[in-house]
Amino acid sequence: MKTIIKNAIILTLITLVAGTALAVVYSITKAPIEEADKKATQEAYSVVFANAQFEELEVKDYSDKNNSTVSAVSSAKVNGKLAGYVFTCASKGYGGDIKLAVGIDLKGSVTGISVLDASNETPGLGARVAEDKFTSKLKNVNKDTLQDVDAISGATYSSNGVKNAVFASLKYFNDNLKGEGK
Repeated sequence: MKTIIKNAIILTLITLVAGTALAVVYSITKAPIEEADKKATQEAYSVVFANAQFEELEVKDYSDKNNSTVSAVSSAKVNGKLAGYVFTCASKGYGGDIKLAVGIDLKGSVTGISVLDASNETPGLGARVAEDKFTSKLKNVNKDTLQDVDAISGATYSSNGVKNAVFASLKYFNDNLKGEGK
């Protein structure tokens, strides 16, 4: 009986020490991780809308029937003039959520996309949605021509996840922002 109590106390102490160590490491790394994420997002925004300055806007909660979400919207200004918007959006792929930055000009056409996270997709197959060979097909599409973009063979779920996220951004633009820059 004494052995059981002794072992329980030892395990409790080990758990407390390990939990405290994890909390300390988390508090030390939280800010640098958030800063790195912000920097990566800004770099992705610059890819989808070159030479623009970005100002984050208030987002109206948006989710569609495909469970695609728009989590952030920023205006993209070139030389001080509104040129379009950049959306941070996500949709379900094969292995989990795929997170994108999508640029849309004032006419409602995609200026480019940058995959922020497709780490849950199958390497060498679904992860190919992040390659320029696929993302470049989505440039200059609009909500009417998006369905014409072919999926990657063998990675239909992942490809459709990207297309669904782009569609969510286009729909958000058309429903909430179209005509604001005129």
